[in-house]
Amino acid sequence: MALALLPAGCSHITTDVGEPLPSRASIGLTVGTSTVASVVRGLGPPAQMSAVGDGGCAMLYEHDLVTEYQIGFSIPYGALKYFKFVYARATLNHQCWTMSFDSHGILRGWGEERRDGPFGSGFAAQILFASEGLVDTSAVSRPATQHGWGMDCLNPLPQTLNQAQSLTSGASGVEQKLTPVGVGQHASEMRAE
Repeated sequence: MALALLPAGCSHITTDVGEPLPSRASIGLTVGTSTVASVVRGLGPPAQMSAVGDGGCAMLYEHDLVTEYQIGFSIPYGALKYFKFVYARATLNHQCWTMSFDSHGILRGWGEERRDGPFGSGFAAQILFASEGLVDTSAVSRPATQHGWGMDCLNPLPQTLNQAQSLTSGASGVEQKLTPVGVGQHASEMRAE
């Protein structure tokens, strides 16, 4: 068995989505005095932005770093020598800031979430040699919601009925990428995904 594991190898794959968030103190975020302009100047454009009922707005900044480690081995015997067996494990470092502003553009609330932990695992048998992600990272690497705004307005009637309440239209709130689609406002949408 030890001889079979001799031709082993490992891979390290990272997926970096968004800009890393600095410390709150480094950009001088202060509830009651910071403005939309100062936040955008310090952090750049947000991942999501939405109007809120009182004339203000909410902004969401997110950064996700998925690190996947793979270990593979092959068995130099018969037809098995053409396969590589691979096990992969991934971790997620997730940072999220949510900020709300009043109708004058003054910061009135700020929240932060940080997660660092396991994100999934997978096993595969690959022909010859390949190094590819085995962990599904689509929850954090999907296209920005802004890419679908124009087409969403042209959807057939059943989906258009929910457009005004949709979190992806930029008018009814923001949510993190890892939020399940069956929760809250998304639960009533008729989307084929």
